[in-house]
Amino acid sequence: MLDERTAVLLKILNKKCLSGSYKVISGDELISEFPERFGADLDLIRQILINLSQNGLISIRYDSDGEFCLSLLPKGRLYAESYLQESKIIEKVPKTDLLPYLFIFLAIFFGIVLGGLLLKIIGCLC
Repeated sequence: MLDERTAVLLKILNKKCLSGSYKVISGDELISEFPERFGADLDLIRQILINLSQNGLISIRYDSDGEFCLSLLPKGRLYAESYLQESKIIEKVPKTDLLPYLFIFLAIFFGIVLGGLLLKIIGCLC
């Protein structure tokens, strides 16, 4: 399991390297697409890329002054796509979790309203 920063960078690389061949990507380009909350710099990007390469997720052909020639390996592409699907599933969960509470609220509300109307009708009959 990769940490969040590594998974985000792998997702960015998956978008950049669509054809599966090697592509030259500058470090500044990766930093600009990286979320601001991580505070990424060139050293962090380089460390994450080395980690991904050691885990067999990407192949780095060369690293020259902040330019990287790299390609995603099948294992990396599979992980990036599964990470995207997991994040979509997590986003859908809160919306469906509120549905039972809405039904319970409506049932109680209508029960109170109908009970009040019933009491008024009984009161008028007596």
